[in-house]
Amino acid sequence: MDVHSVIERVMQTYAGARLYSDRGTVAVVFRTGDRHTISFETAFEAKDRFSFSFRASMFHSAASRLVHFDEHRIYADGDLVRLGDPEWREPPPKSLGSAVASMTGISFGCAHRVPHLLMPDRIGGRALFAWPELALGDPVEIDGVRHVVVEFGDRGRTGRVFIDEGSHVVRRSVDVFDHTFTTDYLAVLTPGR
Repeated sequence: MDVHSVIERVMQTYAGARLYSDRGTVAVVFRTGDRHTISFETAFEAKDRFSFSFRASMFHSAASRLVHFDEHRIYADGDLVRLGDPEWREPPPKSLGSAVASMTGISFGCAHRVPHLLMPDRIGGRALFAWPELALGDPVEIDGVRHVVVEFGDRGRTGRVFIDEGSHVVRRSVDVFDHTFTTDYLAVLTPGR
C-alpha cells in the first residue's frame, strides 16, 4: 500500500462518518522552554451538527508560572453557528468555517484538522495531508494497536500522522517547526450506512 492509498482510505472513512467524537490533548514545546497545553473535544453528527471546545494553559519558563486561559466553544446545527463565549469574538461568526478559522491559531490547528476531514465543504484551512512531501514511515504500536505512519514535510517543517491501521482513524499527529507540537486524539467514529 502506498501513501496516497492510505490517505484516500482516511478521507473516505471521515467523509462517510455518521457519528464522530474525540477528546484529546495538544502539547506544544517551544525552543524557549515555554509549554502550551490544550485539552479539546470534538463531536459531529452527519451532516451538519458539530461542536468543538478547548481549554488552554501555558507555562512561561522565564517567569516560572502557569497561566490558564478560558475555555472556548463552537456549536453548529445546520446554518446556526454559535460561540460559547459571545464576548470573545465580535461580531458573531457568519459561518462554521469562519468560527473554526478564528480558533485555529490559538488551538495550534486542532480546531480544524479533524473537523476539516469531517466537513471539508464547510471547514477550510490547510488539510491534514496537504503537504508537498508525503511518504509512509515505519508502522508503530500505540496502546497495543498498530498504526500506519504518514510523514510529511515542506521547507523545513516536518511531521507525522499516526493512523489506526484497522479503523483508518487519526490517533496522533506530530509537527516540528519553530516549536514542536503533538496532538493526541482519542476518537470514536461510527461509519455511515
